[in-house]
Amino acid sequence: MYFRAALVGAPATLLSASGWYFVVPSAVLFGLVHVTGGKTESLHASVLGVVLGAVFVVAGILAAVVVHVLHNQFSAIREYYDESSAPRSSGGTHES
Repeated sequence: MYFRAALVGAPATLLSASGWYFVVPSAVLFGLVHVTGGKTESLHASVLGVVLGAVFVVAGILAAVVVHVLHNQFSAIREYYDESSAPRSSGGTHES
């Protein structure tokens, strides 16, 4: 919430410019913040940042927060099901 407000809303207001000018730069920074998760996570976060920035410009901060929360929830559910359907190791014991 603060990220989007600080990097899109505040500059747009201070410079009397459209928030659209700040969507891609803020999305790139959002991706860089997630670089510790690897290149794929960073790219995913950048794309998500563009989507969230667009939602912020069109519908406001609350809508962007709701979309972000929904994205995180669906990601957590998907990860849970991916892990629960993965084959489990027998722990190294062998039956004779």
